[in-house]
Amino acid sequence: MREVLKFFVVRRTFSHLLTFFVISLGLYCLFTINKDSQPEVDFQRVMIVTYYPGVSAEDVELKITNKIENKINLISNVKKSFSISQEGISRVVIYIDENAVDKEKVKDEIRRNVGQISDFPTDLQSKPKISELNASMFPILEVGITSHLDYKKLRQIAKIFKNKLKSIDGISRIESFGLYSPQVKIEASLSKLIENDISILQIHEALNKRNRRTTVGKITQLTKEKNIVPFAEFKDLKDVKNVIIRSNFEGKRIRIQDLAFVNESFQTPQIYTNINGQEAISLIIYKNEVADVVKTVDEINKIIKEQREIYKGEVKFILNNDNSRVVRDKFQIVANNGILGLILVNLLLSVFLYYRTAFWVALGIPFSLLGSIIYLQSINMALDTVSLTAMIIVVGIIVDDAIIVAENIYRHFSELKKTPVEAAVDGTAEVFKPVLTTILTTFLAFAPMFFMTGLMGKFIAVIPLIISAALFISFFECAFILPSHLVPGLHKLKSKEEGEWFETWIKKPFIYLTKVFLKLRYFFVFFFFILLLSTLYYAKNYMQFILFPESVSERIIITAELKKGVTLLENKRQIAQIENILLKSKKSEILSFSTRIGMWADEIKTRMRDNWSVIYIDLTPYGQRKRVAREIVEELRTKIKNVKNYKSINFNIVSGGPPVGRPIDIQIVGAEDNLRNRLAKSVEKKLKSIKGVKDIENDQRPGKEEIQLLFNYEKLSRLGLNLPTVVKSLRMAFDGVKATSIRRGDEDIEYIVILSEQDRMIEENISKIQIPNINGRLISLGKATYFKNQVGKGFIKHHNGERSITVTADLDQSITDPVKVTQEIISSYNLDKDYPGTRFIIGGEAEETKKSIKSLFSTFIFAGIGIYFLLVLLFNSYFQPIYVMLAIPFGVVGVIISFAIHQESLSFMAMLGAIGLAGVVVNDSLVLVNHLNETIKKASNPEEKNALMVEAISHRLRPILITTLTTVVGLLPLAYGIGGSDPFMMPMALSLGYGLIVATPLTIFLVPCFYHIGEDLKDFLFKFKSKN
Repeated sequence: MREVLKFFVVRRTFSHLLTFFVISLGLYCLFTINKDSQPEVDFQRVMIVTYYPGVSAEDVELKITNKIENKINLISNVKKSFSISQEGISRVVIYIDENAVDKEKVKDEIRRNVGQISDFPTDLQSKPKISELNASMFPILEVGITSHLDYKKLRQIAKIFKNKLKSIDGISRIESFGLYSPQVKIEASLSKLIENDISILQIHEALNKRNRRTTVGKITQLTKEKNIVPFAEFKDLKDVKNVIIRSNFEGKRIRIQDLAFVNESFQTPQIYTNINGQEAISLIIYKNEVADVVKTVDEINKIIKEQREIYKGEVKFILNNDNSRVVRDKFQIVANNGILGLILVNLLLSVFLYYRTAFWVALGIPFSLLGSIIYLQSINMALDTVSLTAMIIVVGIIVDDAIIVAENIYRHFSELKKTPVEAAVDGTAEVFKPVLTTILTTFLAFAPMFFMTGLMGKFIAVIPLIISAALFISFFECAFILPSHLVPGLHKLKSKEEGEWFETWIKKPFIYLTKVFLKLRYFFVFFFFILLLSTLYYAKNYMQFILFPESVSERIIITAELKKGVTLLENKRQIAQIENILLKSKKSEILSFSTRIGMWADEIKTRMRDNWSVIYIDLTPYGQRKRVAREIVEELRTKIKNVKNYKSINFNIVSGGPPVGRPIDIQIVGAEDNLRNRLAKSVEKKLKSIKGVKDIENDQRPGKEEIQLLFNYEKLSRLGLNLPTVVKSLRMAFDGVKATSIRRGDEDIEYIVILSEQDRMIEENISKIQIPNINGRLISLGKATYFKNQVGKGFIKHHNGERSITVTADLDQSITDPVKVTQEIISSYNLDKDYPGTRFIIGGEAEETKKSIKSLFSTFIFAGIGIYFLLVLLFNSYFQPIYVMLAIPFGVVGVIISFAIHQESLSFMAMLGAIGLAGVVVNDSLVLVNHLNETIKKASNPEEKNALMVEAISHRLRPILITTLTTVVGLLPLAYGIGGSDPFMMPMALSLGYGLIVATPLTIFLVPCFYHIGEDLKDFLFKFKSKN
């Protein structure tokens, strides 16, 4: 090994060039690598959406959802399925088993099985749409287009803009709201139909037969060919009006214009969209999986700038939900805090080390991080906020090994009086084995995260990848490149670099304290164990674990529900009350907001109903406002509670991280409707009694009022009527059915046959609808039917094919947490006794929190076992690794104390910081124990052993202090947001930084106490064996 080290030490030019190459290539990759807000995660979920317009929720369940679920049940490796049947739409979400060997095969089988369903209703106009749920399902930007121009002109501008966006490579799809399709409506007058003894089906048939354009053959001549094309396509509305429905030999004709009003307009809106309170055409833009979100949005902004110059303020382009802004902010924050931290690290190193040494040691940080970015680029991964988090964790670790190597090289030069080359080679060789072990132990601490399960496991899979790459690149740099950088400056060092200040003010008091601790070692070990147990007790009983604190949030969702029966236009008028409150809110807090009128939605699920609205509010970045999302929500709640006519208004604070759902998500599954409904209401009532629970929602809402048609089947048969014809006639009359279409430019224009709006408003007209019987004679529907009014079901949910109700709620995280609330709910019921046949299914954040805690615990266990085995190989002892590993739980003491002082909840990111902390304290302990082993070999008696132990501990003081202080000063700017605040990363920086401040004194005093107690035990056993 010494020969290899010497090769690099004496070839300094090679080392310099290699450093320059890695940093240059890393900077190039930093500017060219794709950037994203979150990792590209495949959620292993498949969504099947089927549109069946005008059909009730119960019919959708029976005719669509049940058939799909029956086919899905035949597929193995399906973990579970959820479905929602509502008026006109069926949604089925399938969760694929994480243990499935070939997940793509399962997805193909789902597509194949659904495609084989042959008994869907004959009037189903479109096949089920099957899509995979992954990170690219979330939009990167919403562009709202508003103007005082008439809708036709604005729509044309929006279409041109949308087509320009499609030319951008990074865009996968664009979803539009308010961009209504053109259509021609043939609105038949019921009275004229009756008067002329014509059914609405005849109008439909006549239009379908009249609008024709097709090639029927060709004429082949000697020199050319000609196609034969019967051309009977509609050119204008006059052609439609003149379509003949019936004629006779006397020349009497009945045309469409005699029966119906024909007009060209746009499809009737089912959802209205407002941006910042203004009615808009909204384009929701999605990027493909490999696109750079920042570059893609930059391209979009270029087109928007061009459009703004063209229309000179006549048309406004308003941006909302800009994902690139989040990415830019986070990168800027990390860059600012990283540069500030690097400067502070360099200044600190210059205090303890010669400034040249400090520079080369600090250079290892960008070398390792840029090397990791090169690695990411090479495997086609994006740089996202989770990757940046991993880099922050590893910064405090990678500099430690460089400090140990540099400090030992200096010791060989100044104390052992070796030449610079000898000092570099021997000093590195002496610590090579323990430094390599520290790298491997840290790697083992994070490696189990590769095997974390659940959505969080996929979300953070990049963290161990980045950390592993940075660790091994750092090891190569500090072991082979750093020594050659240090050699030229060694001869300039003073013979005693520490200086009198360190000797007088730090080292001598430390030696005195070390002697006291070693002398009273049993007392202090007992005291520290009491401290450990006390902090763990405090954490368990008084601290909450929150997956992602709501302070992370930069988005709020408001869902508003008016009383049932309210029209879409009335909903549009009413929602303006809430929008006006938002417009008057502080501009420094609310960046923008968009409203969907006629729809309810959260992060994934979407449902439509005329009396619902949802408002998506984008907040300004956390560092640019004084209040967190919860405080803003409570102020809005106070202002909005006085808004009239609303049945409920609820708030959902969207935390960072992957979409795990609402904090409380309790599904009540059971076949008995009454029992299930009663249990759901009981759960709602119980949730209302729990302090901190807010915005409780039960998704079992009544649907629209229904007019049920009940048939006299004997009369139907006698009159020659059949149900398919009746259903088709009614659907055409009251919902409209496409008769034909033409192509105009890049759009299809549909021709819709429907009753006039006035006729559709009168219930009695149902019985007057003329239905053709098997002989072609028209029969009034009322002769064979009677009517019954009742309220239908709004939504029908299934869990694995069984009907279910979901009760969801939000939480005030300062009062309680999802796991505690769900445990309280579960413990409050004896379902087998009181609600037989029902059961609870816990989902949302509570479920993911439990999974994450379990996975993190497993990670700690497996990491501990791996580190123990590695240390056994290093020390050739089964007992000594325990001294090192005892530093881990005492490091966690530092995390608990720091979060208690700052009055923060423990979060997932904080626990990741704790894992990083475990790596640092283990490394310090490992090097200390290894040095103790080497030093006490010289002892010939117990007194000399004690003296040598104190000496060895004092030798390790400076590198331990330097590694701790460099990590702390490197992280504190981020922990306190000096260079910009990011609540997603702050808990991790706080955990690692403050944890080290508390854990380091425990390490340098407690580990020697454990070591000495171990030596006492060995001496006792040796004496015991000698006596026997």
